[in-house]
Amino acid sequence: MAVLGQEHPLDRVVETIAAALDEGHAASLIGLDQAATANLLRGLAQVASRLDGLTATVLAHATQVRVEETNGATTTATWWADATHRTRATAHRDVKLAVALSRFTALAEALAE
Repeated sequence: MAVLGQEHPLDRVVETIAAALDEGHAASLIGLDQAATANLLRGLAQVASRLDGLTATVLAHATQVRVEETNGATTTATWWADATHRTRATAHRDVKLAVALSRFTALAEALAE
């Protein structure tokens, strides 16, 4: 999302990931043998973990900037539940984990690898 007319670098990251996922969904699985499939699944799990880490970092930031004020939600977790169609309980766990990870940088860095 543009702020003061400028796109944030993370906006480009999201656009690039979305485009890569579109390409991945369109790709045929023909030709993937057992070893290639196993390797691909390991790679996807690693990418998912890194994306979870980035999401947690941004979600922790959302608590600091009070993103909930953009739509009148009472908490960041309530906003997150509404924005992502998660249950409130799941959203509260997500926010609690994100804030905890922001305090434990070694763990957050491990998730990002």
